Amino acid sequence: MTTLVLGYGEMGRAMECLLKDRVPLAIWEKFPQGGFRSVSLREAARQAEMAIFCLPTAAHTAVLADLVPQLATGCTCLTVAKGLDAAGRPVAEILRAALGERFPYGTLHGPMIAEEILAGRGAFAQLGYRG
Repeated sequence: MTTLVLGYGEMGRAMECLLKDRVPLAIWEKFPQGGFRSVSLREAARQAEMAIFCLPTAAHTAVLADLVPQLATGCTCLTVAKGLDAAGRPVAEILRAALGERFPYGTLHGPMIAEEILAGRGAFAQLGYRG
């Protein structure tokens, strides 16, 4: 399952660590640093079967506006974001507004501390999903 990770902060790097040996992986970062080479968002979106948002809640709306027109049919979108955007909307509401019935989406919440994942320690999450 080709997976697109959106964001290469701590949680993006943790997702890379968990997934790199399991699935074909593409990673997009809006502001790449330290020699990291980001994939093209539009090109990677066309091939992704899953997109994992490792972005702040406030960034979801703008990224989704660019991403949705390019997403492969049936691509599942998951987010690890918590909190509210500037309008007071939780991330599940942001995903619903952008994806509607066209794409399955879900939220992962729980004690998924990036530092622990990167150190190889256990983490778990609860998945809320609309398929």
